Amino acid sequence: MNMPAFVLAPLSGILMGAATASTTAGSTIASQTFSGPLTAAGVPAVSAAAMIHAGATCSTHFHTVHSFHATGGSVFMAIEDRMKLIPYEAIVGLSSTIVATILLLNRLLNIKIVQMISTNPHERLYRFNLEV
Repeated sequence: MNMPAFVLAPLSGILMGAATASTTAGSTIASQTFSGPLTAAGVPAVSAAAMIHAGATCSTHFHTVHSFHATGGSVFMAIEDRMKLIPYEAIVGLSSTIVATILLLNRLLNIKIVQMISTNPHERLYRFNLEV
């Protein structure tokens, strides 16, 4: 399968995190397996690690993980209520994955993010300059 590095890194973290039900194990396996192709594609090692780890956080909140029960039990939350939080945890993991990917693309494509000053102090406008 021929996919770009900015897709391979987070996807490998997501899949390995889901397969192992552990952020640590998923990140370790994905980084050991895909470090060669990612660095060969020109992705800096820290950027690849950030995307893999962020991807692994997307799918490690399943009920098979002991921390799932510990976090619910620590606040005396019923399992039904704890299950309702899974979509929100997935959104947090997906958000961090998207941010890590944008930061890598920012570095690879030299996207300049320039903050424009507005007359309104509560309003921020951003302009993106793409220099390839």
